[in-house]
Parts: sequence; structure tokens; C-alpha cells
Amino acid sequence: MLLSAVFLATSTHVASSARIAGSEADALLVERQYYARAELREAVLLTMGQEARDEDEVAERLARLDDFVRAEYASDGIDAFIWCGLSDEAELGRLPERMQELGDAVACENCWNPGDMIEGVCCKPNGACRPDSRSPCELILSLGNGNITVVSPGAASFTDAGEACEYPAIGAARGRKAVLGASIHNGRLNYSAVVILPQGLVVKNG
Repeated sequence: MLLSAVFLATSTHVASSARIAGSEADALLVERQYYARAELREAVLLTMGQEARDEDEVAERLARLDDFVRAEYASDGIDAFIWCGLSDEAELGRLPERMQELGDAVACENCWNPGDMIEGVCCKPNGACRPDSRSPCELILSLGNGNITVVSPGAASFTDAGEACEYPAIGAARGRKAVLGASIHNGRLNYSAVVILPQGLVVKNG
């Protein structure tokens, strides 16, 4: 239904036979972008929906999916990868244009690959502190009540030992919304697209 609407909208803007070929090419491009986005979105949702014991397990699965996506799309000459982080609508809206300018798939400024780790510090109530590193994707996923939810990381997260852990990279983007996403750039066909799974998204676990 969506694609039918796209083709209809495109056809209404054809002013002459000389533009028909170009309009058909544009419509085909929109269709390719649509299916590429839908395919990646479904892969991420399926990965998140598999039964998991904790956020770390989901983050590890996303990292493995990212490795697979990169290799699978690269075989067709397409740059694609999965990311997570903190952003806003304006930045996310500019991403496709930025990818066109750079000629490569890129993520938002405060976004990371699922396999990345960010540095932080964890402190006990008595003031004893230790360095720590953690997956940012793990920080924006919350597992509870049989669901996995995309949430914005708080000022601090807490360990089972009662430590309060803070991560400067997360703090620097405070006030922005959490997001899981994927970027796609096809240099041969000259299109870029972004998949967005926003803060508040709930996926049934298992």
C-alpha cells in the first residue's frame, strides 16, 4: 500500500514523456530504499525479541548482527551498519544528506557500534572508585516484565554491588533521546537511508 502511494505520487508530477524515465527511476530508488530499511529494521527487531537474560546479552547479539550486516551488504557493494546512542530528530533527519556528501554510511555524533565500549567510573557509597567500561547499547536497553525497551540512560547506572557508574560519553549527550538505528549507503545507485528505532520502543522478549 505504501509503495503504491509512492508510485502514484510520483506519477502525478510527470509533466512530459521526457521525464517519465527519470520518474520511474526515482520510484524504483524509493522502493529499493524502502525494502532496505524494512529488512534491517526487521533484523534488529528479531534480534531484540529473542529471549534474553539481561541487557548485555541483547547488546552482544546486536554486535553479532552488525558484523553480519556489514559483511552481507558489502558483498553487494553497499555500506551498512547498526548503531545505538543519543540523538535528536534534527540530526537524524540530516544523516542521509550527510552520507551523500561523505559517500559512506555514518551514524550520529553520539552514537556507537554495538561492539564498542565506552569508559566510565564506578564508585561505592564509601567513596571507593574503580574504572569501568561498558557497551553503550547495553546502557540504552532495559529488560524487564518480559520486554526489552529502548530507554535514555540516566545520570548514573547501578551495579549489583551498589556502585554508581557514570560514563562521560553518555553524559555529554544528556538531554537527547536514545535510539537504535542503522545506516545504509549505496554508492552505485546513489542513495542513503536511515533506520530509526526510537526511545520508548518496546519489543517482547521471547
